[in-house]
Amino acid sequence: MQGQWLGRFAGTNTGEAIIELDEIGDHYEGRAYVFDSRPELPSTWAFLNLPKGAITHVIDPLLLHPIDPKSLDFVTFEHIAETYPDVTFPRTATTNWDLSEQEIRVRWQTDIGTHGEATLSKVDGHRVSELVPMNINTWDEFRGYVRGLPAYKFMFRGQGSNKWRLRTAFHRTKRSDVMRFLQIDVGALHQHISSLTDHFFNLSNPIENGAFVSLVQHHGYPTPLLDWTYSPFIAAYFALKYAAEDAKKVRVFIFDRELWRGDWTQVQKVAPARLHFSILDAVSLNNPRMVPQQALSTVTNAEDIENYIAQKAAEKPGRQYLHVIDLNIGQREEALEELSAMGITAGSLFPGLDGACAQLKDRFFGF
Repeated sequence: MQGQWLGRFAGTNTGEAIIELDEIGDHYEGRAYVFDSRPELPSTWAFLNLPKGAITHVIDPLLLHPIDPKSLDFVTFEHIAETYPDVTFPRTATTNWDLSEQEIRVRWQTDIGTHGEATLSKVDGHRVSELVPMNINTWDEFRGYVRGLPAYKFMFRGQGSNKWRLRTAFHRTKRSDVMRFLQIDVGALHQHISSLTDHFFNLSNPIENGAFVSLVQHHGYPTPLLDWTYSPFIAAYFALKYAAEDAKKVRVFIFDRELWRGDWTQVQKVAPARLHFSILDAVSLNNPRMVPQQALSTVTNAEDIENYIAQKAAEKPGRQYLHVIDLNIGQREEALEELSAMGITAGSLFPGLDGACAQLKDRFFGF
C-alpha cells in the first residue's frame, strides 16, 4: 500500500484524486487530495489511516478540509468562504474502502449529501526507464551536439545508468507522503542544521524555504527536488563520474525548460497541489556548490516524472520536452580526462576539503 496512487472520481462532482501513503508501524498513513474539475469549487484533503492487511475498510467519519486556492495552504473553510460564496463545504464523509496491491477503490457520502466514487492505481516508479535515446553514441558526437544548443534554453541532468528512471531522491525511498516531509523532516533539519550555517533560514519565507531545501538536497538529504544544471558537460561529468558498477551506459537528460515554462503553470510548492513538475531557481544561500555547478532544481509531487512529462506532451501535439543521450561506459576515462581539462573536476564542483581531496584522488589514483 505504501506509495503514490492516482485516479479520477465521479459522482456529484468529477475530478482528479491523489493518495500518498507511508508505512508507519502496523498501519499506513498519509493524505488524500481531491481536485474538482470545476475551478469554482474548492479542493479537498483528508488525513488517512489504513490498517495493514485489510482488504476492506470503513472510515466514518473521515474529516474533510479545504485547500486555499491561492496559497495552497491547509485552511478552514471560513478562511476562504469569500472566494466560494455559493458553496457549502462538507465537514465529514462516510467512506468505504476496497484495497489491493495495485488498486484502491473508495466510495463516500458526505454530511451535506454529496457522494462519489474513485478508483486509483498505484504508481510504479521503480521500473526501468522507457525513454528512447537520441542517435548519439560517442563522446565526440555528444560534444558536437550539445555545443550547438542555445544557452540556457535547456537544462541537463546526468545519471549513472540509462536504466534508472527520472525520480527524486525522496521518491526513491520508501516514502511518499510529501506533506509529512514538509511538516516533520524540514523542521527537524532546520533545528539541527541551523547551528552549522552562517545564515538563519526563515522557513516562513518561500524564497528562503526553497533555498534551505535546496541546500539539504545538495548535501545528500532526500527531498522532492531534482538537481539539474545549465551545463551539458557538468551533467555528463556527474553521469560518468558516478556511474553504476553494472552500467554499460550512462544517461544525460536534456529538458526544454523554456518550452515547458511557457506551456505549463509552475508551482513553487510541492504540496498540497495537483500533480506538477515545476522549475525552481533557488537562491544560493549558504550553498557554495550551486554557482560552480550552474545548478537549478525542479520540484515535484510526481513519483513517476517520465510518465507525467509524457502525459503533458500528449496534451500538446508536436511538443517534446525531454530528450536523453546515452553514453557508452567504455569512453568514461577519455571523457573525464577531457572534462578535467575543461576545469570540470570534483575540486571545482565541490568547493572545500572534500572536493579538493576527491580531485587529487582522481589525479593520482585514476578515475
